[in-house]
Amino acid sequence: MSLSDTRYHNTIEECIQAGLWNESKIYFYFDTNIILDIMDYRNQYSIDLFEFLIKRKNLKLITSVFAKVEIYETKQKDEFRKQKEKDGWTDERIKRKIEKRDLSEKILVSLAQKIDTDIDKVFVHFEELAKLLSEGWRLAEDIKKSTNLTDKDSLHLAEATMAGCDILITRDQFLIEKAQNFIWLAIPDEILDIINTEIR
Repeated sequence: MSLSDTRYHNTIEECIQAGLWNESKIYFYFDTNIILDIMDYRNQYSIDLFEFLIKRKNLKLITSVFAKVEIYETKQKDEFRKQKEKDGWTDERIKRKIEKRDLSEKILVSLAQKIDTDIDKVFVHFEELAKLLSEGWRLAEDIKKSTNLTDKDSLHLAEATMAGCDILITRDQFLIEKAQNFIWLAIPDEILDIINTEIR
């Protein structure tokens, strides 16, 4: 299944325009890297786009349960790196051991509590959390078989497609390059440029 078969707008600009002028609901799927941008205040374009979209009733936000899992993974790796740098580990040693972390239960619990609080502040604005059922898992498998995308990106792409999203927002240039046959993809800067042009 490919969203390119069912799109009712010819371009991503037309799609966004329809949402801005309340002609149709437009669904944006947020990749994990964009959610982390917002949670950690690390990319102003992602933050500005998020703040704009949550104020517009026809522009809907969707992300994935899997995004939550990725956020925990990223934060645990960050914590592990921080601790081992304090202990004087080299970067090479950290990279070798990061997939077999030894964070204590106390640290994991404390980290999870903070992550949960930060996630809740962002996820409250999402209309739904996509979950893959059997057809979605088959699509993820097909994507993985037919592209060079990672397993994680294949899952996100399948979730965005199965949820009927119009545009996938990401800063992953490889994903943007390889997934255009399935769904429109764009970086936050590009979407903001289109929005600013339309509302002038």
